[in-house]
Amino acid sequence: MSDVRCPAGLRPGQLSLLVIRRVIMGDIAVTIVDLAQRGVLAVDEQEDSWHVRVLAGQASRPGQPDPLAYERELLAALPMPAGDQPAPALPSLAAAMGTRLDRVRAEIGKEAVRSGWVHHWHHGDLTESGDRLVAELGQFGGKLRQLKCESGDEALTGDLLPYALRFHLLARDQVPLARFAAAWAEAFAGLPGWKALDHKHPEYDDDSWVQNRGYTGYPTGWGLAPWG
Repeated sequence: MSDVRCPAGLRPGQLSLLVIRRVIMGDIAVTIVDLAQRGVLAVDEQEDSWHVRVLAGQASRPGQPDPLAYERELLAALPMPAGDQPAPALPSLAAAMGTRLDRVRAEIGKEAVRSGWVHHWHHGDLTESGDRLVAELGQFGGKLRQLKCESGDEALTGDLLPYALRFHLLARDQVPLARFAAAWAEAFAGLPGWKALDHKHPEYDDDSWVQNRGYTGYPTGWGLAPWG
């Protein structure tokens, strides 16, 4: 199971658009986790809060993919402190970023259209390619669960961590970046247009969907339930 990879090179922040047809705040949280692991930004836990700092150059470390358009948009939205100025805490970030996250969400949708996964004029509808990819994501989720069962949580704390968080396979108290993702989702929960829905997505309540795609559920909890 050491060769487990997300299909089509999908980044963790792209999964929800395909599976539940919307981008949610949890996608932004795991994108930050992913970028931190790729060496593009730094995430630090201090006594008052979590702090996020964009690193100079905004280039992934060797062997890691370069940021996609929506990731670059997110990086551009994050302030880059000058000199010894401390990085802002999450509450102040949430107050400052505002509609910039709407641009990130829009770029995720544009990337899905460019990749041929969703229809250009009907973004809620998957193409045949997109539908196949969702089925592959179901299999990917199953492999992550199998890896967890066979090798324990430690097997999910490397490059697979952002995906494991997105599939809700690690509790927030198990690794620092899981705590960060939870804190991010909670800090940004009140932004207009990102309100949590009061009900589950019907597609995930349908057992036939699970059986047809070999899927065993999509993450909810710690701020990662569907957001409008």
